[in-house]
This record gives sequence, C-alpha cells and structure tokens, in this order.
Amino acid sequence: MSFNFRVLSILLLVLSSEPATAHITTQSSVAMMPTEFSVKTALVVVITTVLLLVVLSESRAYALFKPVPILFVRERPWVRTVVSLCSMFFLFALITVGITGPADPLKNPLPLYFWSIWWGCVIALHGVLGNLWYYLNPWSGLLTVTKWLLPDDALVKRTPAVTASLNRMGMWPGITVFMVFALFYLAYPSPDEPFRLAMIVLAYWVWTFVAMSWYGELAWTNRGEFISILTRAYARLAPFKIAQGQLYIGLPGWQIARASPRRSTSTTTAIFILLLLGMGSFDLLSGTHMWLSLIDIKPEDYPGRSAMLLQTTIGFFSANALLIVCFAFCVWLGNVLVRDMRRPVSGQSAFRSLALAILPLAFAYHIAHFLSFYLVNSQYALAASTDPLSTGADWLHLGDFQATAGFLGSEKSARLVWWAQAFIVLFGHIVSVLIAKTTALQMYGRSSRARRSQLPMAGFTIACSYFGLWFLASAKGF
Repeated sequence: MSFNFRVLSILLLVLSSEPATAHITTQSSVAMMPTEFSVKTALVVVITTVLLLVVLSESRAYALFKPVPILFVRERPWVRTVVSLCSMFFLFALITVGITGPADPLKNPLPLYFWSIWWGCVIALHGVLGNLWYYLNPWSGLLTVTKWLLPDDALVKRTPAVTASLNRMGMWPGITVFMVFALFYLAYPSPDEPFRLAMIVLAYWVWTFVAMSWYGELAWTNRGEFISILTRAYARLAPFKIAQGQLYIGLPGWQIARASPRRSTSTTTAIFILLLLGMGSFDLLSGTHMWLSLIDIKPEDYPGRSAMLLQTTIGFFSANALLIVCFAFCVWLGNVLVRDMRRPVSGQSAFRSLALAILPLAFAYHIAHFLSFYLVNSQYALAASTDPLSTGADWLHLGDFQATAGFLGSEKSARLVWWAQAFIVLFGHIVSVLIAKTTALQMYGRSSRARRSQLPMAGFTIACSYFGLWFLASAKGF
C-alpha cells in the first residue's frame, strides 16, 4: 500500500467520523458574574490606575519589582530528560485512549485532559510557578536520547545554516500555528471529539519533533513551537525564577519590569502577545448575546458551531486586527505626547516594549474565564481517569464518584467564584499598569514624560479590563 493511499485513508476516516454528542470546550456550567460585581470592580480599576500613574514615584516603582533570593538550587539536566520522556509516554497513552476509547468527550480522558487539565490549568500554572513546559514538553527527552544514541556530525554542521533561515522568518511560524489552534478551539464544530483530537495531537507531535530535529530544539522552540512561546511568555509573569543556581521571588511581572532596556522584544513577539489577549477577548465575547446579535442570530435559535464557522472565523480575525490597531494607536499617541528630539523613542520600539505590559491582562483573562469551567470539568477528568475505556473499571478506587456542578448553584459558592474572577482581573490590570509605567520610565527617562506617555495606554488597559468584566457578567447565548 502506497504512502499517499495510507494518508488519504486516514484523512477520509477523520472526516467521516461521527460528531460528538457533547462538548466540553463550551461553557456547559456558567457562574455568571452579577452586574454589581463587574461595575464595582471596574470602578476600582479606574481608581487604582489613576493612583498608580499619579502617586507612584520612579524609585517606588522599581522597588516594587525588586526580587529576593530565597535559596540555592542545583539544576540537574537529567531531570528534564526523565520528566520529558514520562510526559511523552503519558501523551501517547492519552492519544491511544482517544483513538480506542469512548466517543463521548465527557468520558474519554484525552479531550478532558487536553482542554481542562492542560489548557485550562497547566498553562495557567506557568504564570505562578515558572516555565514548567521546559521540563514537561514531550520532545526534549527523546531528542536528547536520540543525540546520545545517534550522534550526527552532519546535523551539527547543518544547524547554523538552517537556523539562520528560520531567524529570518521571525516568530511567524509559531504565530501561524497558534492562529490555527485558536480557530480550532473557537470555531471548529467539534474540537473535543476524541478520535479527531487524537489524530491532530499526534500529527502536531510528529511535525514538531521533525522540525526540532532539523532546526534544532532551541531554534524551533523560539520560533515555531507555539506552546513553548506561549508558556515562556506567561512564565515571565511568575514570581519565581531560577537564575545562576539561585531561586528568586518577587512581585508577579518582576522579570519583565527588571529586564534591561537594551533587551529588545521583537515585533513578532509583541504581535504574539497581543494575539493572546485577542484570543481570550474573543473567547469571552463569542458566547454572549451581544455576539449573537452582531451576527443576527437569536439565542433561542442557536444553530450550533457548524453553522457559525464562517462568522466566527471572520469575527476572530477582525477582533484581533482591531485590538492590534487600537494598541498601536495608543502607543503612537503616547509617544507623540512626550516627543523629545534630544532623546527620541521610535514608535516601533515603544510598540515592542509596551506589548509586554499586556501579558498580565491576557493571563488574567485566561484564568478568570476558565475558573468555573475547570472546577467542573476537572471532576469529569478524574472520573474518566478511573475508567478510561468505559469498561466499568475503577483504577483509582473512586467508587460511585459522579461529577457535579451543583456547588455553583449555591449563592455562597457562586460568590466565591465571582470574587475570585473579579480579583484576578483587577490584579492582572494592576500588574499591567505597573509594568507599563516602569517600561515607560526606562524609555523616556523622567517621571513626568513617562506619566504623560501612559495616558493613552492607561485608557487601553482600562477598556480591556472593563470589557473583560462585562463579558464575564454578560448573558450567555449557549
């Protein structure tokens, strides 16, 4: 049987699979934030923004982000290899269950672990604990073993040349794959159908392993592997960091605020960060009555994701384009307000540097949006783990354990979720404003110039935080 025929057979099998009967990527259980919570939090957002811009001095801004060393850490390279290999075997086990296990996404461990545990929780942990993906990625361990067993001198000679060609592309390969992933999550009719998801995850693993083998692991993780780019970005918000054998702790975002002004961020990195915020923003918007009314659909006549594929795709690209244009305009306007021919700052340089201040907002959106989703679907993931093939097994000895969303029905539990969401958005906004101010101080020198430059940027962050809170409080159409 020829290779082309096998590939065609697999594609036909994927396309002919039956659609899933349930979806875990939509908000099946929503603890909708009351308007009073969103309005009060939005008011606090405005007040804290004004106070931080006016009251916070240059010396205090830098002092806030000063990290403290807490202990010595001895890094052992073999730990990363072992953890990565374990991660790879676990991923292959999930892919196998995705192919052979139950078709119900709420009973098959693959979609539950992929969307609930990995995308909903593990990605969020990078903003708290640091770059876990550096150890957890399922490629580096096998690449290390391959180098030990099959030393390739030709690869060593080839790598500089192919890396140079990759560097000329910037981060566009990673941005392209990220946009495809975002559309798969937001627009594809059944992103949690187990068999289809298993084939896509397997294809991505093979693609990435081949690319890392050709370009080199470091080069591809910096340019083409979007998960590494995303997790590395969120890890810069973490209060913890290991540097030169020392573990440091500081205010979230200190790694960005204390970075050297000479360490320039690339334009493609800045665009990727804005796309993170754009994806989170559109994810919050796409489930609301407002979005359905924009595309002329009544909530009671919701036709399903398949019928909205084109509208969702156009809306996603339009929302991201609008976000990038608005951000660029605010940066340009702030730069014009403090233009000084003796110490000029280019608009492109300001765009690249200030984009890092958007990371806390994107990260806050991710956590606040997935909080209730994770609390419910992590239970389904636990139930599926004890019986991955739906054979009646009970590997984890859970007995008659049943997943429930009942705790979100009580006012006390729901209020805890609302307060948590409001606090997360508020805290992300505060960190964003602080990082933007310290970045402006580095670029413009004097506090008065930095303060003026941040007026449009402050308006942008206030608008993002307000709309994030408003989306969390908006009625959902499905």
